[in-house]
Amino acid sequence: MDCAVLWLGAPRPPASWARRLASSGVPLVEVTDLATAPALLRAMNPAVVLIAPGMDLRGMLLEAVGGGQSPAKLVAVVAEANQTLAALSSGVHDAVALSASEEEIGLRLLEWTRVAGRERRQAGALAAVADRIHELEQRVREVESERDKLKDLAHRDDLTGLGNRRSFQRQLDYGLTWADRHGGVVSTVLADLDGMKQINDRCGHAAGDAALRLCAQVFRASLRNLDHAARFGGDEFGVVMPSTSSADAARVAERIRARIEEIGLPGRLHLSASFGVASCVGAKGVGFAAEELLARADAALYAAKRAGKNRVEVDGSGNARAA
Repeated sequence: MDCAVLWLGAPRPPASWARRLASSGVPLVEVTDLATAPALLRAMNPAVVLIAPGMDLRGMLLEAVGGGQSPAKLVAVVAEANQTLAALSSGVHDAVALSASEEEIGLRLLEWTRVAGRERRQAGALAAVADRIHELEQRVREVESERDKLKDLAHRDDLTGLGNRRSFQRQLDYGLTWADRHGGVVSTVLADLDGMKQINDRCGHAAGDAALRLCAQVFRASLRNLDHAARFGGDEFGVVMPSTSSADAARVAERIRARIEEIGLPGRLHLSASFGVASCVGAKGVGFAAEELLARADAALYAAKRAGKNRVEVDGSGNARAA
């Protein structure tokens, strides 16, 4: 009943007003039970509310009327014409004297409903725009979430949850760029599991996958948040360790080696890993090639393999940490 006009309180509205509203096709609904008025107002959502003389215009009822679905035009009806200004100061939209003629009420009704209709259309349009903006924002969040998931999947190894070779290269390039600009040291650790073929041959690839996941847990538990571990595929792993000397990186690699050796496997199978460590110590303005660093770490790894496996070999040091 958006076009309805409500009359709140007593005395009752003049009969001439009711006739005028009826002739305009606008019902006039009288509400004398003020206790039920707020619920009725919210249910009917009228365009215009006439507040009878003597009511508390600043009270709770006025607040309830203003909190409807679409705020109505609040019009105070005053007993005397000289009370109009005082009524307007209370915050109502308009005021009219009880002695107003039928013609005046008709003209005012046209203005009240016109303004109320315009404001409601504007409010509806704004609400529709707000809803659309909310929908678009939600869609943007969903797209961003999907993008982040895809980005994460593109840089993560499905089996172990570690990074993949792409993420390793990205982190290595970032670390080397930082060292190049600000000075510092970057270490990389390459690892190769020694007993994976035997596990796959005797227990199947499901057991081999389980062993790889256990090794990944060891890497995660042994590294700092700023370090980055990745699985290259097969049984090869790599770690980027910014701001870490080769000696410190070798100590971490040794800790990982020892923990992998402690992993319990069925059938008395033995799992171990060999490690190669290499570092770049940089001065500002000196560029480092990731390929060179990886080649030196790889050479150290193969030196560990040739020396009997299950050990950590540091590039250029000649010293190995053996089991």
